[in-house]
Amino acid sequence: MSSQAIDREDSATAVRSEGTAWLRACLSASAPAAAAAVYSLAALHPERVSDSLGQGLALYFLAQLPLALLAGVFSAAMYVEGPPLRRVLIYLAVVGAGVGAGWAGMKSAASAFAPAVGGAVATQTF
Repeated sequence: MSSQAIDREDSATAVRSEGTAWLRACLSASAPAAAAAVYSLAALHPERVSDSLGQGLALYFLAQLPLALLAGVFSAAMYVEGPPLRRVLIYLAVVGAGVGAGWAGMKSAASAFAPAVGGAVATQTF
């Protein structure tokens, strides 16, 4: 009888912790979701948005973009089958490739060819 009571307590604790995990996930996603909604409304109706709000939203977007990319890579790495070390190595390789691309972009932006490359990328005329 005591083992049944312990099992019921464990299942009740598991249900409570799962419920709080969903609540925490929703709360952590609510601020970026609200900002995305405001950003999309500002993109659809730019005349209704002040310049200071637009700059704040752009800054928030640029600050959240690397975190969103890292979260996407982490989520994708979790679906790779195999040992955990393989998933970690794939995650590190993708993040390393992203850092390398960022470094190369930073170095190319400081070169004399940056305006030409930027113009080609913007107009998609390579």
